[in-house]
Order: sequence, then structure tokens, then C-alpha cells
Amino acid sequence: MATFFQEDEILGKAYDARIMRRLLTYVRPYTWLTSLAMVLLVLVSLIDLVGPALTYYGIDHYIVPKVQGLDSNQRSFGLLMVASLYFFILILGFALRYLHVLLLSIVGQRIMFDMRSQMFEHFQRLSLAYFDHNPVGRLMTRLTNDVDSLNEMFTSGAISILGDVLTLVGVTIALLIINWQLALVTFIVIPPLLWTASYFRVAMRDNFRAIRVRLARINAYIAENIAGMNVVQLFNREQRNYEHFDVLNRDYLQQTIRSLRYFVLFSSITNFFSSLAIALIIWYGGGRILLGALTLGALVAYLQYVDRFFLPIRDLAEKYNILQSAMASSERIFKVLDEPITIQDTAKPKELGSVRGEIEFRDVWFAYNPGDWILKGISFKIQPGER
Repeated sequence: MATFFQEDEILGKAYDARIMRRLLTYVRPYTWLTSLAMVLLVLVSLIDLVGPALTYYGIDHYIVPKVQGLDSNQRSFGLLMVASLYFFILILGFALRYLHVLLLSIVGQRIMFDMRSQMFEHFQRLSLAYFDHNPVGRLMTRLTNDVDSLNEMFTSGAISILGDVLTLVGVTIALLIINWQLALVTFIVIPPLLWTASYFRVAMRDNFRAIRVRLARINAYIAENIAGMNVVQLFNREQRNYEHFDVLNRDYLQQTIRSLRYFVLFSSITNFFSSLAIALIIWYGGGRILLGALTLGALVAYLQYVDRFFLPIRDLAEKYNILQSAMASSERIFKVLDEPITIQDTAKPKELGSVRGEIEFRDVWFAYNPGDWILKGISFKIQPGER
């Protein structure tokens, strides 16, 4: 049992090229679906940049026009066109985002199906000694929790990080184009924010490891108790086993609450820095408007872009943990799949002809481990029809 817990404590790297290459072999049958999902991701990232640009144009051209001469009807019609285009962009973004998430979810579920099928088939061809050495809880964790971690990586991990990077690059370019001096003021909060994210990444990683260990203990304990329930009831251990399970369950609860505290604190600090950036933008940008060096539309659009800029940063620590968990789960799954198969089908199996039903054992010795004999010199004979 101790070996089981030690194995689950190994969380691994956030990215392992060797494991990732092997994971991609499961993605290959669904290359066209994955490629389509990535194209949709790029389109969604680009569409998210259009909304603030429309706000910029609408305010400066129809609410506070830089060019005089437009009457109220022309302004109203212009605002209607901008608002209609904005609404169309929102609908288009919603549809593309829906298709993107749906495709990734389908790919993730199909990969989970393929991997579980491969693992179950592999289990059926392993020796009895393997199952004697590995608790049922461990094997169940491989088929359930570890495979689920991969699904989370495919749906909201690796590809989502690519989308976050595209968003950050696009928003940064937009901020610099609108007003590079204002962009420099905004970027003042980036160094302390990145330091905070790095600190909480380590803290949440260690806490996440502790949660996985405790969950593995609960799974193993439940599986062994259910499998041996007749023995538990025979020796009247129900209350004692429940008390031990209660200790494991409460330990898991406390560790999960601790993780929630980290997450809430990190989110609050991130919101503080984003609010601080907005305050600096209003202070500096408002002054530039009074000097005539910046328009109101530019400032409003800038604030919208800044909100999009901080969203990926808020998800940084969580997605890092998703990748780290997926790498560790993949390593444990591949360790099972790499276990040598001992039950091989012969190329030309012999057909079983007519049999008499007579069974005879002559001096049979058997052991899973050398020296640890289970059968010692067993000899007996069963006649046909004998019970």
C-alpha cells in the first residue's frame, strides 16, 4: 500500500516532450477534428479583438465626433450600424466558441474511450502476479482519475493555453497601437503580477499533489473494503473501518479547502492588480484626454482590451496544474501499458478434441514470488463426473 501512495505522489513536470509525443499518437486519428478546433480557436481569439475596436470607432465618430458636420440622424444611423455589427460579432463569437469547445470535448472523450479500451484489454493479458502486487484501488485510479486528467488537459489545458497566448499577443499589439505611453503605464503591474502567479503556482502545485495523494488513499481504501466486505462483516469491523475512512475523508476535505483558499486568494490578488491597472489608466488616460492627446473612444476601448488582457493571466496557475497533473497521469498510464504481456496467443493454437473430463495434479508447486510458495507438492486426481 505504501508503494501505491508513493507512486501517486510523483506529479511530474508541467511539460515532458517524450510523454507529449506519445500522447499525440492518440490524437492522430482525430487530426482533422483537432485542426478544425484550432482554426476555430484562432478565429475566436481574433473576433474577441473586434468588439473594443468597434467601441473605439463608434464613440469617436458618432458620440464625440472628431469631424464636425454630422447631424443627429446621421449619428443615430451610424451608432445603429456599429451596434448591429457589434451584435453580429457577439453571435458569431458565441457560435464559433461553442463549436470549438464541442469539438475539443468530442476529441477528448474519444481519446479517453480509446485509452480505457486499450488499458482494459491490456489488463486482461497480464499475469495474475501483476494483480497480486497492485491494489485494486490503484488500477481503478488509472482507469478513472488518471484518464479523466487527460480529458481535462485536451479540453481546457494545452490548446486553451495556445488561445490565451494568442489573446495576450493580440491585446498587447492593440494596446500599443492605441497609445504606447498608456501601454507602458499598464505594464507597470505586470512584474509583481507575474511574481505572484509564480509563487502561487508552486504553492498550488504542492497542495494539488497532496490532494491527489489523499484521493488515491480514499479510492484504494474503498476498493479494498468493498472487495473484502464479507471479511469485514465476518470479523465485525464495520465501525472500525468507518472510523478509519472518516479520518481519510476529513483529511481530504481539509486539504481541498486549503486549495480553495489558495485559489480564492490568488484570484483576489489578480483582481487587485487588474483594478490597479484600470485606476492608472483612468488617471493617466484622463489626463491625456484633457490635453487633447487621447480620445474618449480610445480610452474606453483601451479599458475593454485591458480586461481581456488579464483574463489569461488569472487562469495561469490553474492551467499549469492541469498540465502537470496530465503529465503525471500519462506517465502512470503508460507505465501500466508498458507492463510486459505474459498471456500470449500462440500462432497455431491446438484444438481441444474430445475429453474425458479427468483432472490430475502431480507434485504441483506454484509461487508468484520466488520462495513464497502458494502450492507445495500438490497431488490429486478427479475422475470424470466426480464432485
